[in-house]
Amino acid sequence: MSPWIGVVLSAMLLLSLGLLMALVRLNLRLASLRAELEREPVAEVEEASRARIAIEILNPYELAEREFPLAGAVARLAPKTIARIVYARTAQELARQLAEQGVHAQVTHYVD
Repeated sequence: MSPWIGVVLSAMLLLSLGLLMALVRLNLRLASLRAELEREPVAEVEEASRARIAIEILNPYELAEREFPLAGAVARLAPKTIARIVYARTAQELARQLAEQGVHAQVTHYVD
């Protein structure tokens, strides 16, 4: 048997042991992370609850006129009132449609 075969086999054995140790360390780290997630599921929910979707209606008066033909005249006198009504109705409709899809959501509307 050639002396190089012994050297190559020794090197392969050392490399295999090094890889095995790295896998053991990764497995321990994974177990630690899993335990941490199981201890603190609330942090995950809190992080997800910070996500938001904003909707700006660009044509509130047009939408109001479709629903109520006199809304155009009212919009000239009280534009914020029409905008509030359109946003309130949109929020109600959006909440209803989300609930139908099984989405648990809080739908809130704001008008400046």
